[in-house]
Amino acid sequence: MQLAESALLSPIEMMTLNDTDPAPLHENNPKRVQAEDDVFSLFFIFKIKEAYKEQLLQQFTSHVAQTRSEEPGNIVFDLYTIDGQDDTLVIYEHWRKESDLWDIHFKQPYVIETNKLLEQAIVGDMKQYMNFVNEF
Repeated sequence: MQLAESALLSPIEMMTLNDTDPAPLHENNPKRVQAEDDVFSLFFIFKIKEAYKEQLLQQFTSHVAQTRSEEPGNIVFDLYTIDGQDDTLVIYEHWRKESDLWDIHFKQPYVIETNKLLEQAIVGDMKQYMNFVNEF
């Protein structure tokens, strides 16, 4: 922990995540990484305008369920709220390969609908909040 503050580009930020509906699957996830997968992961931690929180949570109820059930390239898709930060949501995702996210997921009708809502609800630009995991 002592090295983390000077070794990282930015200091570690700790957040207590709260489950949403549908609940994150954690160890109950039936999907597993396969040997041929080139796993692509990201955290989307984004600030929202308070007036949109309930509408976003409702939209993501369907979005999460559809992503998990209809997209074979998806391994994990979980949505969280953050304890004490009502203006921030977290999406945690794993995809079998990067193109499953960019070329397939983002073209789904329900994703297009969610993104239209996010464009109104997010403080700033969506891209500023995407954090890609490039080391394991």
